[in-house]
Amino acid sequence: MKRIWWLIQQLDAIGGTEMVSTQIMNGLCDEYEINLVCLGEKPEKINYQIDERIKIHYINIDKLYLKCDEQLSNMINKKRYLKFIISIIKIAYFWAFKRFHFRKKIKELTSHDDLIIASSLDNYAVSPRGRKVFFHYHFNAKFFFALSSRLGLLICRKPDKWIFITNTTKEQVTKKVEGLKDKVHAIHNPTRYERYLDTTYKNNNLIFIGRYAPQKRPLLAIEMAKILKTMTNDFTLNFYGDGPLKQKMIDLVNDYQLNDNVIINSSNPNILDEIRKSDLLVMTSEYEGFGLVILEANSQSVPCITLYWGDATQEIVSNGKNGYIIMNDDINKQAQTIFELLTNKEELITLKTNSYHYADLFTKETIIKEWKELLNRE
Repeated sequence: MKRIWWLIQQLDAIGGTEMVSTQIMNGLCDEYEINLVCLGEKPEKINYQIDERIKIHYINIDKLYLKCDEQLSNMINKKRYLKFIISIIKIAYFWAFKRFHFRKKIKELTSHDDLIIASSLDNYAVSPRGRKVFFHYHFNAKFFFALSSRLGLLICRKPDKWIFITNTTKEQVTKKVEGLKDKVHAIHNPTRYERYLDTTYKNNNLIFIGRYAPQKRPLLAIEMAKILKTMTNDFTLNFYGDGPLKQKMIDLVNDYQLNDNVIINSSNPNILDEIRKSDLLVMTSEYEGFGLVILEANSQSVPCITLYWGDATQEIVSNGKNGYIIMNDDINKQAQTIFELLTNKEELITLKTNSYHYADLFTKETIIKEWKELLNRE
């Protein structure tokens, strides 16, 4: 039985990369010996469903070095500038020098015949040489070619294969980097939920799911809600997530007097129930690697009205089938599209039905089959 070591960042906070990775691992452990390597420390509670056959190993890297953006952003928001400067120095020292201790630790866990799959940039940086390593890349081509990403990859070993999560990203990367053509593969992310057909009207309930962070632009969604309220007062937009922008979101809702229409909630482990109570998913991300939340909402018959977040948007959303793509960050048009759907129940029902069927392309069974085909060729 082939032995696979899957590197992920943490197991304590809900994250899209970890959610997808653990789901794929669960689907593979009937044919492979799966070892989950968590770079962080052992949490009091694991927030993911992990098959009991999967062995978990903890590398115990301090969270300062794994959640740099979130940690540093919190310091700036709290005006802890000295701590911010000291932390920058510590982070730079860790990734320049101290990471080699942890890379050696992972190499000692594994053998020459094993396969390592790394799921994020910090995982890439501790992936050892002398082992077969796949980089499972959860972002888009724009992020791949961004200066910060390119600099980060300079300290990493080169992978034996890149696994991208959209065909669009694969095509854009190989077009610019000729030497990668034989080392890339694309496999979509799977949806977590069993498909559920429900075309009933949910009282104009809208839902936003994601980290309260600049990438997801929740403040822009509140701006959109302000515009929507000029068209109708009959809607509720529920936010579910956590992150450094939460207080700013609460303040903005108060400033715009949207308290009757916009509700800021914390992350909900039972988010499936909240999705099923919704008519539409609202998305305002600046960029996404895949936009899995769109397809998970689709699987529950909930269409998505999303701002354009990169070329892969059109690989995930088909206008008029499982939602609508709004170009140029036009939140006026996004609000207008939502208003028209909420006031045209026949079109909304058709979109809900189409969304349910569209999600069939991304079921767990379909995606796990693709992973097995790839792994069996190696």
